[in-house]
Amino acid sequence: MQVLAVYNVVGRGGDAVQVLEMAQALQNLGHNVQLLGPTLLRPYDFSTKEGRLRNLARRLPWWARDCIELTLQWRLNRTAKKVLAREHFDLVFHRASIYDFVGARLAQMTTTPVVAHLDAPFAIERAFHGLGHFASLHKHCMRRLGQSVRLVLTVSAASKDYYVKLGIPEEKILVMPNGISSELLKVGMELAKAFPPFSDPGLCTIGFVGSLSRWHRVDLLLEALRELGAPRDPRWQVKIVGFGEE
Repeated sequence: MQVLAVYNVVGRGGDAVQVLEMAQALQNLGHNVQLLGPTLLRPYDFSTKEGRLRNLARRLPWWARDCIELTLQWRLNRTAKKVLAREHFDLVFHRASIYDFVGARLAQMTTTPVVAHLDAPFAIERAFHGLGHFASLHKHCMRRLGQSVRLVLTVSAASKDYYVKLGIPEEKILVMPNGISSELLKVGMELAKAFPPFSDPGLCTIGFVGSLSRWHRVDLLLEALRELGAPRDPRWQVKIVGFGEE
């Protein structure tokens, strides 16, 4: 299939990694994927214009960042309209955002099925970080998105319940947890069996690889290890590989 993958994120950081990995997963299944967004995706490049924009945005109040996001959506909407007018796609895959109106517009622009992806509940994450959001606008956008697209993917049953309460039809939501390629997992298991510390049968090593954001609650992993007896019990240890605020 010819797939148009649409995103509305600044091109650096964890969001960009997620978009690239979802596109790669579709390519691994044999589909041709074209990425479309307001900026290029360079998740590990801090020196680009996109990287500097993201760093600047982090220092702004939440309402200013949200206004920037709405502006990027307006830009993306214009670009998507031009692309859909000149090219044919079998599927449009859209990573939706907190005030998403692009997904509904995509569904109006084309007869091609539009599938939207919604991450963990935006408002709950905002509250965790002590930030606000435009609640009425968020609810309106989510309801309109759910009414317009063919299918909505989200990452957990709790996320599904949240979006159903906002007005997205339950029968349109498919829960698909985040994960990694099974091939990468297979290679990782083979390496773990061959190299220490994972290869030590007398030692249980738990590994965490990912963004070290407070929202990801890596501290709960450390608390669980303490419940098991670490660090006093030498049979348990944790290896953490990541980058972030923690």
